[in-house]
Amino acid sequence: MSPTRRPALPGIMLAFGAVLVIATACADPSPVPAGQAGPWAGASPAVSPSTPSPLTGGRYPMLIIRADEATGPRWFVTLPEDPSRRRPLAVPADALEVGPAGSDGILVMSSSTHLLFVALDGDVSTVIRNQDLGRLGVSPGDPACIGPDQSVAIADRETLALTVVSRRNVAVAIDAPGALGECAWLADGRLLAVGDGDGLIAWDPLTSSGRAVSGGGGRRPSTGGGLLSLVDRSSVPRIVVRSGRLGGHDELELGTSLFEIEAGPDELISSAQFSPDGGWLAVEVTVARESAMARWLRLYRVDGAAAELATQVRLEAREQVSVLPAP
Repeated sequence: MSPTRRPALPGIMLAFGAVLVIATACADPSPVPAGQAGPWAGASPAVSPSTPSPLTGGRYPMLIIRADEATGPRWFVTLPEDPSRRRPLAVPADALEVGPAGSDGILVMSSSTHLLFVALDGDVSTVIRNQDLGRLGVSPGDPACIGPDQSVAIADRETLALTVVSRRNVAVAIDAPGALGECAWLADGRLLAVGDGDGLIAWDPLTSSGRAVSGGGGRRPSTGGGLLSLVDRSSVPRIVVRSGRLGGHDELELGTSLFEIEAGPDELISSAQFSPDGGWLAVEVTVARESAMARWLRLYRVDGAAAELATQVRLEAREQVSVLPAP
């Protein structure tokens, strides 16, 4: 895994607990009792449940896991119903990194010189398109986010600056001072990028210009189903899920806050990632208790202005996950 793609800066890992807070525009957020937040509020289970809770419906998303090993990356596909059954995933031999899945379920991977657009059929991947970054004058980079039209924002492996590469092989550098290589595509086609001080910039591909977004900031933006999640470090560390539609005219504003997942004292959160349809929110958590540490991927089922913890999957050190639609 490229160490510059996810820099180990102080504060990126955030204290996180299993207290789920639901908020609406007409109600003050207040903690939900632990027993209502999901099957493991404040605990790390040895075994995940075999079926989703009533809110989740019947189908979990599919998970692509990249394991960083001494001989190079290895790839697996699994389902949260039975995470112990990891099937090896055949990917292009030169694939190094993988980004979030697009709304159509297409994965974008990077090699040392190319972007690889990959469709999955079970445990076999097929490259349906590739783009030579060198021919476009783009420094080697890794996919940070993919848009609905398969435009990809690439994070430079050295500087983390963002460049958008379109399907038509047009590359445009994003003006986002202090860029951290983190972004998400909004439903209206604009790119939301993280800059200095966790500030947000909305970049418009039609004008190739960006505007600051007020009303809050955050890290690790992710979108799906018209929703936007951000890891907010402004006060109590938390994940804030908002409408993905920006407001304002003269000044852009973040969308309405829908619900929050608040932090606790004994856990760390590294990221949150929506499934492409917005029905699931996958939260990567490190639990640190009694000098022992364990990594989990917690899956929350999202239903409008609420979410419920459905299950969690144990992750080993240096594993990276991309969430795909349910098979």
